[in-house]
Amino acid sequence: MRKELSSSASSDLVMEAACKCHEPSHHQVRGLESSFITVPSQALFRLLSKKELGNERRQTTINVKSRCYTFSILYGQGVRYAHSDVRQRLSVSERAFLTFSNVTDNRLFLEVTQLHAKTLRACSEHGISHRGRVSKLAESDAPVAPVEGAATLGDPDTHAVSYEDALVEFRETGDYKRLWRDIRALREAQTPIENGQLNTLMMACIRRKKPDVAIRIFHELEPLVLGSPNIECYTTLIVAYGRLRQADKAVEILNELQARCRTLNNEEQSDNLALCPSLRTYNAVMNACVAAGDVDKAHQVFGEMVDVQGIAPNEVSYNILLKSHARRGRVEAMQLVLDQMRAAGCAPSLVTYTTLVKGYVTANKLEKAEEVLNDILYKKRLEPDSHLFNCLLEGYVRANDWKKALKLADTMRQHGTMPDGYTNTQLVKVCIQAGRFDLAEKIVERMPRPLPLQIYSMMISGYGDSGRLWSALRLAKEMRNDGVHENVRTVSAQMSACLQAREPALALSVFLRVMREDPSFVPDQVIYTLLIRANGLRADVDSAYQIFSLVKTKYYTVRTEVYNALIEAAMLSGRDDLALSALDELIEKSPGVNEQTFQDLTCVCLVDQQKQFRFLSQVWNRLRPLGAPIDGRFYARFLEVTSHVGDLELARTLIRDRWAGHFLINGATAQEVRSLEAYVAGREAA
Repeated sequence: MRKELSSSASSDLVMEAACKCHEPSHHQVRGLESSFITVPSQALFRLLSKKELGNERRQTTINVKSRCYTFSILYGQGVRYAHSDVRQRLSVSERAFLTFSNVTDNRLFLEVTQLHAKTLRACSEHGISHRGRVSKLAESDAPVAPVEGAATLGDPDTHAVSYEDALVEFRETGDYKRLWRDIRALREAQTPIENGQLNTLMMACIRRKKPDVAIRIFHELEPLVLGSPNIECYTTLIVAYGRLRQADKAVEILNELQARCRTLNNEEQSDNLALCPSLRTYNAVMNACVAAGDVDKAHQVFGEMVDVQGIAPNEVSYNILLKSHARRGRVEAMQLVLDQMRAAGCAPSLVTYTTLVKGYVTANKLEKAEEVLNDILYKKRLEPDSHLFNCLLEGYVRANDWKKALKLADTMRQHGTMPDGYTNTQLVKVCIQAGRFDLAEKIVERMPRPLPLQIYSMMISGYGDSGRLWSALRLAKEMRNDGVHENVRTVSAQMSACLQAREPALALSVFLRVMREDPSFVPDQVIYTLLIRANGLRADVDSAYQIFSLVKTKYYTVRTEVYNALIEAAMLSGRDDLALSALDELIEKSPGVNEQTFQDLTCVCLVDQQKQFRFLSQVWNRLRPLGAPIDGRFYARFLEVTSHVGDLELARTLIRDRWAGHFLINGATAQEVRSLEAYVAGREAA
């Protein structure tokens, strides 16, 4: 099963694979197997009533589809039949699809395309904007000539004919770039927009996690709004800024709206009352402040809403305040808001109790969180959802309490809530943390295949940490057999498992297999770090340095872990000069040394004590001017070598620096440090 790679061959293959970087392939959008044009609905029916479209020799059915309705119009020998109440069912600008049916013979296809072209020409003559295409309905090997004037669906040169078309297209495809092109085209055409349409467009972008596009749409279409944007549009704009955590912008809009309301005289105020901030507006501003971490400002807006504007808060208002304290684990403040909520006559909802559980978990008050859950289950008689259980489950995972986590999963099932994907992921995580792979495997066996990628990566990493390399590789093979596409997390988990088992050749073979099977796979800095460590374990420092140089050309900022891997590879190969060079670059570019850096600098004990002393002295001279605390393991190793070579003066200097707090001594090295310091004191006394 194992494949051993020669040093030169594996180095060339790894470098060739690591240098490959393929962009994702762009697939063409497959056209609909129908022939249609898209025009405003009522304009289409006015067009179809023209005589020039009703004189076909053969009888052909034209289906007009819009929303859930299908209206058939029968053409042939001057006969036309249409649904009677079609005008009442369709709006003026609603999208409609014109589809030709009863085309079962290829000989009739030419007549259909001629009818389609005639329809397009008639649209143009009557000033109706359209967007259409023709595709072959019946399968045939004979080529079909494209219809002149027909545009292809998805063509960047075509644009939506209305805001409804643009919205439907965006909801179906999620292509915000296409949406933005449609909006710009409609704006250039000076197409007016209603407040409801603008608000719906913005909310669609926010739901698609594109709040920045919603903000751009508001400012782009603001001059075209019939009348002016109402308070609902401004509130949605505040929601968009809140998703971007720009609380200052949200507060600025609120202040502007308040200023407009104050400047309105009594006669105007009755007509412009809809422009004054509403309860939803204040809630949106408060939520934006909480998202940005400005809790004091959120409370200030709440007080202004209640005391100055006289607007009574609702359950959402109190839940926002509760969330602001729950994120920071302020238990007393949460209880105060809950008391105010009950005093105001607002009954706590499931969202309120879920927020309380989150706050108690953040404050590490799991007993309080359990009390809230029991209160919901047995006193309030509410129906909890999986989100509430998962909040408490996160606390058990953080506390590494696998017994209570599994018991909570049983409670979920007893109350009719089945564990979802996130629940199972957390259960597997806590079992792996506790070393109970038997329980984790039982949970995985009950889950439907394929498993989530996160569970695969956690299981593989857990097997690697426990020294079960072949179990990790077997699970990775099952993952590929299930058709799961590997990503950087699963690949790095497999490579890490191989390196922890001191099998660098297997780690390199995993990387080469992935690059061979998936040419679009792009390694990240974690993968490159593992490649450097694998070559270091094989004493191939030249290949490790080549990969390090490749990382510097691909990334503007190189992570500390990459430098640490090169330092380890240099130390394992006896290249202390390369290790010092990497340390100099690490200090100069200031990614920051960490605990692993000191561990890699002391990972090898040189046979020559004088050479070891010179190397550690050079490291000491580079690190001491930084002023940052140095890891205690480096102190212990340096003090040991210094005392052995007989430099007692430097040893005393190190001890004084240690007492001055220049070294971080933890419990693992405290006993060793005390023994070394006693040894130095004995040498001085002698």
